Amino acid sequence: MSDGSPRDIDRLIDELVVQDITRRRLLRGAGTGLLGLSFLAACGGQGLEKGGGATTRTEPAAIAKGEVSETLSFSNWPLYIDVNERTKRRPTLDKFQKEFGTKVKYTEEINDNTEFFGKVQPQLSRGSSGGRDLFVVTDWMAARMIQLGYAQKLDKTELANVDENLLDALREPGFDPERDFSVPWQSGMSGIAYRRDLTGGDLESVNDLFNEDFKGKVTMLTEMRDSVGLTMLGMGNDPAEDDNAAALEAIAKIKEASDSGQIRRFTGNDFT
Repeated sequence: MSDGSPRDIDRLIDELVVQDITRRRLLRGAGTGLLGLSFLAACGGQGLEKGGGATTRTEPAAIAKGEVSETLSFSNWPLYIDVNERTKRRPTLDKFQKEFGTKVKYTEEINDNTEFFGKVQPQLSRGSSGGRDLFVVTDWMAARMIQLGYAQKLDKTELANVDENLLDALREPGFDPERDFSVPWQSGMSGIAYRRDLTGGDLESVNDLFNEDFKGKVTMLTEMRDSVGLTMLGMGNDPAEDDNAAALEAIAKIKEASDSGQIRRFTGNDFT
């Protein structure tokens, strides 16, 4: 029974994706991984205290300026940084390494938010970053990690470029209003990709994804904040409004399409 609360919506979203992953695992007889741009969070082991059987969050302090490490470990999503098509090198990382004398260990290991959280949460809960200095997750996941005390407070005296260049629209997010724990990596929007020669014409709306002509040929993102938001728009509802009932209707529509086979599968960045 759903009460329509944001926490309940999160639970239903997770259940929907887990259900799809579980079904595909059974069909394959095996499975890899779990389930999900973006905000850069520096993670450390401070911020959690246990007592009386409960876990509470304490405010982790910013780490004082120290020596620059020889290696910076940076985890990101596939295709989320510039690449020279001829040399296959990453110019931004090359420039950074040359300027600061630091080697960057850059790993494209994030396929979706929930899958990555399932991978790193056991480490973070024990006070270990798993060897990662920086990683990129969507704002709602950054909010969860900050709330759990998994993020290290940033030393803003070392972030003059952030203050000078950060867009006003990204300065005060609800989950980190002072930008104490996060810095935007990228900001963008989601849409629908299709080939006109295969669809038989143009798609006018997200509602076309629910057309029976495309049964079994549709995939949706495991990033349900995108999938649910687009579905809400197709139903005439504004995802920017605080309307939990409308969100639950969209989730129900997606679930029905998944159960009927209209939606073939949910994917993270592996759709590319």
